[in-house]
Amino acid sequence: MATGRLIDQNRALTAAIAGGAWSADLPLSNLLEDGRYVQAPARCLDPTDLAKSQFTVTLDRKRPVSIVALLFHTLSPAAKYRLTVAGSDGDLGSPLYASGWQRVFPRVFHSIDLDWSEPNWWRGTMADEELDLFRRHRWMPFARGTSTKIKVEIDDRGNAAGYIDIGGLLIGDGFTSGINYERGRELGLASRDLVDEAPSGRLFAEARPGRRVLSVSWASLTDSHVFRLVDAGARAGTSRTVFFLPDVDDEVSLYREAFPGTFEKAPSGRFTWRNSNTSSATFREILG
Repeated sequence: MATGRLIDQNRALTAAIAGGAWSADLPLSNLLEDGRYVQAPARCLDPTDLAKSQFTVTLDRKRPVSIVALLFHTLSPAAKYRLTVAGSDGDLGSPLYASGWQRVFPRVFHSIDLDWSEPNWWRGTMADEELDLFRRHRWMPFARGTSTKIKVEIDDRGNAAGYIDIGGLLIGDGFTSGINYERGRELGLASRDLVDEAPSGRLFAEARPGRRVLSVSWASLTDSHVFRLVDAGARAGTSRTVFFLPDVDDEVSLYREAFPGTFEKAPSGRFTWRNSNTSSATFREILG
């Protein structure tokens, strides 16, 4: 299990982006905004041409990075990506990290654990109906390093829609404490259904997607760790986007527990003994 990561600074928001061929109405620059993920994504109208479904991001300066993510995407179950992270010299030909072609939706089950009749038996991926339970995000973690340029390539030539949307882009370096957060994190779903009751007692409901809520606490923090969490709260407040990834090594966890969100309340810190300070945070999912 990897140590949980908190990301409260998205380096993509201050970067420059170019490459590929994207819609004039829904341009590539939409990836560098974080307020209209679903309403104003970046759209590639011809994903059958790999030269069009790619882009390169140039950071505003040398930055430590350890994760890239495609947020609110419409990539199909068969889609693949390739991530190349240049070092501080910006040379993509001699990169700090190169993923090679990877599945956007990788295997998470052994075929023997699935029923033979299931359509995902061969691939071992989540069933399509499971993928539609939550917004789709592709998290791409890697070993921490200093970078100035990042390239993302997408292969989704079989997408039935004939185009692909990506709602947002995350480039960041997650904060991790020396000792992981406490056992007992809590994942819940806040209902958004609208329900009205007729005089007869019959219920009329307008179903809406629920909002995920994740609560975690830390109990073995140094003073500097507490200050870092308090600073994150000061930076993000309760309206700016933050990310918490409980375990980047677990694809099932990433699918269900990692999402763009906001602090329900800015983290506070309780100072007790050296290396035994405490803090907690609750993250509320951003749905669009």
